Amino acid sequence: FLHQLSAASDDVTQKPSIMSELNKYIHNGGFTHVLVPDEWFHKLDGTLRGCEVPVVELLGDHWIPWAVDKKKTYMKENEIKNAIVFSDRFQDAYSGMVNMHCVLGGYDSSVFRDRGVERDIDVLIHGSLGEDTHNWVYSVRNWLADVLPKIGEEEGFRVERWGHPGYWPKGERPKGNFTGAYSEVLNRAKIAIGGSSHWRLALKKFYEVPACGAILLSDLPLEDKAFFEGRVIKVDPKKVRTVGYKEELGRTIVDTLVKYEDSKEKLQPFRSEQDC
Repeated sequence: FLHQLSAASDDVTQKPSIMSELNKYIHNGGFTHVLVPDEWFHKLDGTLRGCEVPVVELLGDHWIPWAVDKKKTYMKENEIKNAIVFSDRFQDAYSGMVNMHCVLGGYDSSVFRDRGVERDIDVLIHGSLGEDTHNWVYSVRNWLADVLPKIGEEEGFRVERWGHPGYWPKGERPKGNFTGAYSEVLNRAKIAIGGSSHWRLALKKFYEVPACGAILLSDLPLEDKAFFEGRVIKVDPKKVRTVGYKEELGRTIVDTLVKYEDSKEKLQPFRSEQDC
């Protein structure tokens, strides 16, 4: 959603290069707010000071320690008083300067949906993995990526790894229809891994995986935990890398695949659009 919003917003801001043009656009359209997707958004000369309607920031990654100062500076320079966040934690650093409005994560139901195709991948490894900080940021995910191919060889089920497109700076987009291809590969998977990160967050893939009809294999996030409880193959972060846990997980996966239809009926049920 963040990058979709950015792309749409960039189309709008190609023309308004000064505040008077943006205010004219707002007035002509009858808009009540301007929503900006995080601190790298607008292409106006200068800042968003002087905007005739409130500016609301979609504040992503506001919990990362080394990003806090940059985000606070952006909000101060642009006189942003309201922000939409995906967690009601990590707000102390912004206290007094911005009103945080917390919402749950979500997914694009027009893209991420169960297409009813054959599921030829038993377990799908996907997401940001490996290098730099990602080993500790996504410790559960990286552990799963390490042990699952070995378990698959030992137990005789198919494990496939799907590459992450990477993170790109302002103005760049990954080539090709990444989200469409991602939905297609999730539709081929019976089980797909998650990993809530060091901060135990309900990331987008937590919703995209089950929306595509796959069973989520992951530790539980703290946000929306009650919904995910009992609906995933649960990985215990405290047991990761302990003796015998790999074998325990392997038995659970094999049992899930052997009784897949029953397992899917129990574990995969997902909130409908009416429930959102």
